[in-house]
Amino acid sequence: MLAADSFPARDYHGMTRRMFLQAGAALPLAGTLAQTSPAAAPRKANSVLLLWLFGGPSHLDLFDPKPNAPIEYRGPFGTISTRIPGVHFTELLPKLAARSDRFSLVRTNTSFTGSHRPAGSIGLTGSVATDGGEDAKGSPSGYPPNFGSILARHREVGDLPGFISVGQNHPGDGNGVSLGYGGGKWGMRYDPFLVRCSSVARRAVRFRSRHWSCLRASLRPGSLAAGRC
Repeated sequence: MLAADSFPARDYHGMTRRMFLQAGAALPLAGTLAQTSPAAAPRKANSVLLLWLFGGPSHLDLFDPKPNAPIEYRGPFGTISTRIPGVHFTELLPKLAARSDRFSLVRTNTSFTGSHRPAGSIGLTGSVATDGGEDAKGSPSGYPPNFGSILARHREVGDLPGFISVGQNHPGDGNGVSLGYGGGKWGMRYDPFLVRCSSVARRAVRFRSRHWSCLRASLRPGSLAAGRC
């Protein structure tokens, strides 16, 4: 494990926090941030950040209050106008409502289950499990690959992982993780590189992860090499 907090730390391969962060400078996002200026021409996105709010507020409480629906279906909060004619958010989101012309709002998403873990897997993979999934003691191979795994496979970033997950564990609930978190039927090689966070403001990077059994630090100072077996 690599503790990426305020003190220097090493994993069992001798990789320091400084070395890992130096390797991270090679990421496309880092290069974009360093080179962007107000006069620069718009560029295509090189990275995608997904904030997965598992078990978060209902859409009725946020972006789809349904103010004209019967009282048993509408949201409990007041509504405010957005920059999109006819579209309202709840009163909890005034800043997002003022910027609604700068992002896309999708209200057509549907799920095939009310169970948290299978619903999460459907959202992350776009498909139901072929083996019954979480409710039938299925396995990750019952799902197609997560969209992050697909991007990582087709857009390699050299020595660094192309799909990174930050959190206590993979998305899930008190009963376990959603099986659609990673490579699925492609196998553990395409699972995300898991960076775990703790409740005491420490960060940990697991170098011998489940998806890359040969992930190792390079002997060259300031670099990180991913060995795949």
